[in-house]
This record gives sequence, structure tokens and C-alpha cells, in this order.
Amino acid sequence: MIAQKKLTLDDVTPGGTGYKKQQPKTLEQLQWCGDTLLFVRDSCCIEWCATTQKETLICSLSDLNEALSAVSIKPQKNIPPFFCSDKNLTLCFCLPKQLVFYNCTSKKIQQLIKLKKDWRNKDFCSQTGNIAFTTGNGLLVISGKEVLKITNKREKNSTYGQAVHRNEFGITKGTFWSPQGNYLAFYRKNESLVADYILTDNSKKPPSSKNIKYPAVGEKSEQVTIGIYSIKTGKTIYLKTGEPLDRYFTNLCWTPTEKELIVAELNRNQNSCTLKAYDIQTGKGRMLFTESSNTYVEPEKTPLFINNNNFIWQSERSGHNHLYRYNLTDSTCQTLTSGNWDVLELNGYNKEKGFLIFSATKNSALEKNVYRLDLASGKIEELSATGGQHEVLVSETANYIVDNFSSLTIPRSINLINIHSKATTNLLLATNAYAGYTLPEIKLGTIKCADKKNDLYYRLTLPVDFDENKKYPVIVYVYGGPHVQLVQNTWLGGSKGWELFMGQEGFICFSVDGRGSANRGQAFEEAIYGNIGKAPLEDQLQGIAFLKKLPYVDSTRMGVYGWSFGGFMSTQLMTKTPELFKVGVAGGAVIDWRLYEVMYGERYMQTPQLNAKGYEENDLTNYAKNLQGHFLMIHCELDPVVRIINTERFLDAAKAAGKKVEFIRYQKHEHNVQGKERVDLFEKITAFFVDNL
Repeated sequence: MIAQKKLTLDDVTPGGTGYKKQQPKTLEQLQWCGDTLLFVRDSCCIEWCATTQKETLICSLSDLNEALSAVSIKPQKNIPPFFCSDKNLTLCFCLPKQLVFYNCTSKKIQQLIKLKKDWRNKDFCSQTGNIAFTTGNGLLVISGKEVLKITNKREKNSTYGQAVHRNEFGITKGTFWSPQGNYLAFYRKNESLVADYILTDNSKKPPSSKNIKYPAVGEKSEQVTIGIYSIKTGKTIYLKTGEPLDRYFTNLCWTPTEKELIVAELNRNQNSCTLKAYDIQTGKGRMLFTESSNTYVEPEKTPLFINNNNFIWQSERSGHNHLYRYNLTDSTCQTLTSGNWDVLELNGYNKEKGFLIFSATKNSALEKNVYRLDLASGKIEELSATGGQHEVLVSETANYIVDNFSSLTIPRSINLINIHSKATTNLLLATNAYAGYTLPEIKLGTIKCADKKNDLYYRLTLPVDFDENKKYPVIVYVYGGPHVQLVQNTWLGGSKGWELFMGQEGFICFSVDGRGSANRGQAFEEAIYGNIGKAPLEDQLQGIAFLKKLPYVDSTRMGVYGWSFGGFMSTQLMTKTPELFKVGVAGGAVIDWRLYEVMYGERYMQTPQLNAKGYEENDLTNYAKNLQGHFLMIHCELDPVVRIINTERFLDAAKAAGKKVEFIRYQKHEHNVQGKERVDLFEKITAFFVDNL
């Protein structure tokens, strides 16, 4: 009998020496250029033509390095990140100090753009070849050999072209090219009223400090405006968005005619959203419609125009996220999808046949499947043949999709699908990278929610060589907050590598997605409104009650671990139900929500002025005196998201109450520990559970 191999923390932790080898193989840098699929395999750029089903090698690493050598650029060890800059398959390779435009036919460098050190946030316009960059706090455009400076002066406390509102509301960038590339819309953020916060890097000698702006709940927030820059005239106008100045602007989208810019505007309370169309010549806006709620409205998805006068809007107004067709002229609305399930993503539109392609939880809240909606008939057909998690890339014509799929037992399968005939071509079927290793068994199931209405999904990871007649210690891995779903029908059930390792070490690992977590509809998520910890705590306790009924669970040896919102949850469980857990670990934990940011915090908790009781009940320093078990807190010095003052205040409260808490402070890192030092992090977490549980 062949001995099974054992996993190490280096194998299962990002940054570890063996981590990449244990991940399911994929087609790297997978992307569409028209109806041609591009990806990297074996140090080669490959073209796959969807219409002919033919594969062609268009650029090898040796070809690229030969071309780079000809322009005095040092060779690359791997194919650099790239995108297709035109349909003639000119590839733009993104090197640290330059953008290299490589012609796949001539095998020569067609253009070279040298980048300055502070040029960031690249935004390429495929229609014109122009590229927008941020530079320090400013913004510029590279047009051919010309540098167009949109902002010439440096303004203290203001930024141009960068993401705003701390990346909430689906915001990931700060520049937006118009459809033909004649205009660039951009955010301007003024933080002059926002309080300063100092981050100290003690890894340097002497220590260095960095001032950041941190808009905490109930305090002054940033002020955002939207500019429109004309490539032709070189002039900028600003939309007349008016007052109050501390509103939120998101879901920016150009109309196909380039005459108007669509903007979703939220009030500071986040309970009202107005969609407006702004004339880019005058800056004046007109209202299209308004959505409101007794709790909050959270628009995160950009409208999709299907022609010059009609667009698709996503909304949770029915209680679940669904699709609606709006007329730009008279704002008439047609409901396109409905039911007790959520549209997760609007992937594309096929103009030829009038089909929308979208991803949804229509079959199961554990799954993300792909569907085709006929706008004429309203008929919905599933394109994904097998249940699981399907990540989709749609070709330019939307005649083809690439379906990157996994399930509990399938590591990865990448398929090319013709959306009309449903003909499927497999491009990659990954084998189990853990073959030959002893792995724990993973089970998915349901328990009843504390509200007695909903089912909660859980993941149970049983120890290697599991014996139901034995008793095992349990580690509950928790998140519990918005926008996260831990339990899914995906490879290994969404289990992290550390849980596999702990199963190998003789521990049961358990996770349950309670109210507040993602993809279960509005009522399920907004159960945390006004009291952010109450419903998630109740549902985690339902999970604990379930575990206690299992004959092989040692309820005297239970631990809990979480990071960020999960750190808040693990601290809450250790202090509000101290008799349940012998060991706890909290990383990057929110301890007092009065110390958290405006956009996220006020969405779920209102302001401290309006909801003093809710904030007080969720200030965990009030419960530090209840601590009984072994507790480890971890925080990164340079965390700009959950400031380290949260953990420091809990440590002070615990010390005042005579309670012992162990603390690890990581230098150089931000909201979590990354790179090689992440292995060190999990070595310490593992040792803490092994030693005390």
C-alpha cells in the first residue's frame, strides 16, 4: 500500500512555497478579443477562435524576449500581464516600467510607453488607444506621443481619477471612457473635511508615519464631484450634482450616443437612490427614477444599454436582486426576472438575437449558474449543464461564453459554449492537485435559522481517518457579515487550505452562513440593520447547538477563528457566550463600530447620533470582562480598513478587567498578512489552537 502524503502549511497557505502546486490548473490570463479567446499556457500566448474551433500559438516567451531585447528591455521570466489592444491581435504587455505593444504578426514591438514611477490606475480605451493614468493626486491621458494633463495643479486633500467612497457601492476605479472614446468621465474627491489618522510603520528605522483620511461613522465625510474631459477640446466640465455635498455617486455609465452620463446618487442615510442622466455639455441632470427603503438601498451594478434608448437595471426592490428594462426617454419600466432567487451578475447581451446572459442562484443559493433570457418572449434557459459555481466571460458578440466551473468534487472545468446551439468544447479539465494526499471529508448541509423561517447552509470538515466513535475538538471558522458567502457548491465546498490542514491534524472545522451574509435576498442580509451583531450571533449559536448534538463532537474543546467582520464575530462569541469556547482567535477585528468607516458602518447601523443603543450593544469592550478562555488577537500595523485602535481598545478593557489576552502585531502589512509572512501567521494560529484546544 502506498503511503499517503501529508499537507504542510507551506502547501495550503498563499505565499507558501508549495501553495501554487496545490491549486487547480487553469488557463491563465483568460480573456476575449472579439470572438477570439486568448490565454497563456506553457509560457505561450494562445489564440482560440470560437467560430473555427482552431487553436494558434501567437506569441511565445522566447518570441517576446527577442523583441524586447531589440529595444533594450531585459528578458522576462514569465509572460507578463497583457490585454488585447486591437482586433489585429496587438498585445499590450504591462511591465513595471513600461507598456509594450507587441504585434503578433511581425513579432516586433509596435509601440513603447515608458511609465513614470507615480503613474497608476491605467485605463485603456480600446476605441482610440488612449490611456488614462492617475499621477499622484492628478490625472493625465496618453494620446499617441502626447501627454494630456487633465489636472495641472496639485491640490491638497483632493484626488482625481481614483476610486471614491472607500470602494463601496461596487466602485473599483475612478475613470470611465465614453463608448467612442471622445470623453473621459472621472471622479474628483475632496477630503479636506475628513479627519486625519496616522499609520506608523515600525518595521523601518527610524519608524515612519503616514497620514490617511479616515471618515468614521457620524463624522465629516468626503465630497465627490464628477468631471467630463473632452479629448477634442481639452476642456473639462463638472456635473451639476448640487447639495448636499456628502452624498454618494456610483454606477457611472455612458449612454451609447455619448450625450449623457448615467449616475446613481445615494443620500448619506443610504435609504434613497435616484438614477439621473446628466447632459455632458451643460452638466445638468434629469431624474429617471428613485428607489427607497426603510433600511438601505445598495446599488452596486452599472446599467447595461441594449440600444440607444433602453437599458437593464438591477434592483433588490422586490426583496431579491432582479433585472428591469428601462426606457431612457420616459423611464417606463418592465420587470424581466422575478422569484425567490438572486441575479448575481449581468454578463452580457446578444444584439443579434435579443438575449441577455446572466448568472443567478435560481437553482440553489449554494450555486451560481448561467442563464439566457429571451427579451421578446421572457423565456429563461439554463446554459450551465452542471450545478456548481460558474464564472462566465462573454465574447464581444455574445455568441459565445467561456464557463469556468467548479463544484464540491470538480476542481475546475473550463468550457467554450455556443449560446445558440449550446455546443460545448472543453478547453481544460483540471485534475485533483491533492491526489496522493490524505484529505478530510467535507460535507454540506442545512440547519434551521434562529428566526425559524430560513435554512442556513453549513460546511463540516471531518478529520482525516475519522472515527464516529471518537470525540474530536472543533474549530468554528466564522465571517458572518455582508457580501461574503463561505459555504458554496464549489471545489472543496469553499473550504480554505488551513481547514484541510487542521482536519489532517485531528480537528473538526465548521462554518455556517447566518443572516447578514450574501446571496440570500434582501431580508436575509438586512436582518443586521440597526444591530449589526445580534442576528449573526444568534445564527452562529444555532450552528453550535447543531454541533453539540453530533456524538463525535467534544463540546468541551471548541474554538473559533475569524478575520475582519469574522474577527468581530469571534470576539463577540468569546465574550458574549464565554462558556461555549475554550479558545478564540480574532484577526483585524472591528471592536467598536463607532471607529469604523462612514459608508459601510452607516449603511447597517445608521449614525451613532441616531442609533446610540445599537452602537453601545456592539461595542465589545463592554464585554471584555466576561472573557474566560484562551484568546489571541492579531492586527496589522498599517491596516487602513479596520484601524488597529480597535484591538488596542479591547486589550485595554481586558487588562482593566484582569483578563489575559495574547496579542500579535504584524508590521508592514495592511488589512491582512500577505506574502511569505502569511505562513508565519498560520503557524502561530495553528500552534495556539493545538496548544490550548
